Amino acid sequence: MPLRRFLDVGIVHDTEGPTNRTQQIGFNSRLAHAQSPCGAEIWMPTVSTCESSLGDPPPPPHVLHAKLHALGAITFGVLPWYGMWGPVDPWFREVNEAIRVREPYFGGEEVPYCGVVISQNTRDFYGTALNRIGQYSETLYGLDSMLSQHHMQYAFLFDEDLEGGSLDAYRVIILANTACLSDRAAANLTEFVQKGGLLIAYFETSLYDEWGERRADFGLAKLLGITYQATREEGRFAYHPILLTDPSLSRGRVPACFMAPDVQVKAGSDVSVLAHFCVEGKIEAEIDASRPAITARKLGEGEAIYFCADIGTAYIRWPYRENADILVNLILRARPPYEVEAPSVVLSNAFLHRERGSLLVHLLNLPYASNRMTHTGQHAVVDELIPVRGIRLRLNEFEASQARLVVAGQSLSIERDPATGTLTVMLPELVDHEIVEFKLARPISPAASSR
Repeated sequence: MPLRRFLDVGIVHDTEGPTNRTQQIGFNSRLAHAQSPCGAEIWMPTVSTCESSLGDPPPPPHVLHAKLHALGAITFGVLPWYGMWGPVDPWFREVNEAIRVREPYFGGEEVPYCGVVISQNTRDFYGTALNRIGQYSETLYGLDSMLSQHHMQYAFLFDEDLEGGSLDAYRVIILANTACLSDRAAANLTEFVQKGGLLIAYFETSLYDEWGERRADFGLAKLLGITYQATREEGRFAYHPILLTDPSLSRGRVPACFMAPDVQVKAGSDVSVLAHFCVEGKIEAEIDASRPAITARKLGEGEAIYFCADIGTAYIRWPYRENADILVNLILRARPPYEVEAPSVVLSNAFLHRERGSLLVHLLNLPYASNRMTHTGQHAVVDELIPVRGIRLRLNEFEASQARLVVAGQSLSIERDPATGTLTVMLPELVDHEIVEFKLARPISPAASSR
């Protein structure tokens, strides 16, 4: 499927994928919504909601698993549907009822904050042409996992967005190993940073032009302040320890590790090195001063950050907590419009509803499949939810007069921090999915829309 935007065509994605099917509901729904903002769907075959596709008749579907598919679609702005298989009426009523009570709150304009580039040029001329399509997919899945587990508000951007230069609505742009990048896109990204944006790039981003022709140096070399030297292509079990110069990026811990290929670069004199690779072969960690691992460069009002390692691939292969902490703490250098304090199983997304004058924050309790071993022929279905309590929602840049839980029909008390002026609400409990509606004190401005 082309990775671009379709204004007059409805896009359908499914939840079939290399990871737990339900865990990909957020990734695939975001992508479908980005491709078709006027109307998209996410599909799950009914057989996927059963423990197995074997038997005649097959085992009954898991209602909760199917419901989470529907609630996940709603959370990320698309509509759910199912491929019918066998008798479904008894359990489908409950799923439809869950959809019905939320229907008045469908849609809206995504709150812009972080844009993640998913590039057709990179997929075709780097991934497919150079036999790296699996690695490019992995880096996107890994990045989505890091952002989702930390409740980061993000949307997908395409090559056309970088080419068109319509980037002002975003505060952060992440180039997820966007290897194939045009000179025009590079110029637009440079302007984005100069005007105050935060750019995060990693691995071989911009090492090729938009047609997959290898450059001698990064297309973003001047912006990032680095010079390409070599790529260290190693196997799946590559082990590259690093030492941070700022322990606050990783909960006070100095060492970390990237389990993925990396690039050797030379940093310019105006570049801050946030982490170095360690000297190879040393029993105890020792900084290799010639090997930057993470760099940062100020330009104009903004900043450009570069990770030498393919951090998305590293995380999906070996999900070290430090990797996600470092990335998210760097993203938070650009203040988010809202923040969620909750366990990592809670996913979030926010929309603005002009007609309601509201900010709608969706919260989804999406655990991994039940803790049971499975064998070939069985599906990893979710059949149990543990309610999450004590979730805190903080509004950094919205002024709200009221807050309520849409599904529970319950008003929430809003507290203001006298020092920062931010507004905070506490949710008593999240069972599966809830929508927190904030009635905004001021009209929604056109600049609030991401596209």
